[in-house]
Amino acid sequence: MRDQVLLHINGRPHQVASRRALLSLSDFLRHELRLVGTKIVCSEGDCGACTVLIGRVRDGRLQYHCVDSCIQFMFQLDGTHVVSVEGLSPDGQLSAVQQAMVDCHGSQCGFCTPGFVVAMAGMLEERQRLDEAEMRYGLTGNLCRCTGYIPIIEAGAALDDQATDAWKICIRRRRCSRSLPRRPGTHRTFRDLRRSPAFAVQACRRGFGRRFSRRAP
Repeated sequence: MRDQVLLHINGRPHQVASRRALLSLSDFLRHELRLVGTKIVCSEGDCGACTVLIGRVRDGRLQYHCVDSCIQFMFQLDGTHVVSVEGLSPDGQLSAVQQAMVDCHGSQCGFCTPGFVVAMAGMLEERQRLDEAEMRYGLTGNLCRCTGYIPIIEAGAALDDQATDAWKICIRRRRCSRSLPRRPGTHRTFRDLRRSPAFAVQACRRGFGRRFSRRAP
């Protein structure tokens, strides 16, 4: 029986045990991993500044959905793949959503921007384009006090099919950590995660289970 939570964050495996398993995901990202792109404002799940993507295996495929990381706790995330705003920029290149926000001046103070970027990226997981109605509905959980939302909506409308396809290919090619088990058949990229959706769970339970688990007495 394991006494750790095993998950992937931006493609890298992590084991979380003891008091750290009781942390909120936002605190774990910011204080334990120093991924400070995830912002904390309300700590109540109302503003959306701390939005991240969480991938779980459903119906035989890895499906991502947006959550407010300030009200998601580590002990709830066993076998998942978490993508923070840092995970959307492989090799330092801006994603299509990030570039659209720059081009359309969708950010002023910038504190809410990571949450909007992740939320739009999550919407693009299931569709190629975003119309205004989908944008307004999908971003109801994200609050901004600076831009008046219009430039943000324009950024989403500016995304075309080619840009979103390029972003999806780019994120799937992002390299995972070298700490993944080195053995034949091991998946090492986001593309592999999508090709074999059960990997997020199997790698934890099989690959790391032998090293980081213990049998019940």
